[in-house]
Amino acid sequence: EDLNKMAGENNDFEIITIVTPGINNEMKKDEFIKWFKSQNYPNIRVLLDESGQSFTDYQIRAFPTAAYIGTDGVLVGTQIGHISPNKIKEAFEKNVK
Repeated sequence: EDLNKMAGENNDFEIITIVTPGINNEMKKDEFIKWFKSQNYPNIRVLLDESGQSFTDYQIRAFPTAAYIGTDGVLVGTQIGHISPNKIKEAFEKNVK
């Protein structure tokens, strides 16, 4: 809910969720799509990574992980675990701007 709210705000950054269906005991693609549609998260943009390549590209070791990526596409930092909206904004200011 926090991410959905923050994603709907006018920020200097975009929030994108990457889901790896069927990898690391995650729901299968069809299950996830059905579940996500039943949620009320209209502001969250979800990308499906069926190959799991995002694990390598963004150094993911645990769920959830926040990855801070500059406008040039370069990963500048990650944070493992649930992070409050204020902490996400602080990390963005520190790591990306």
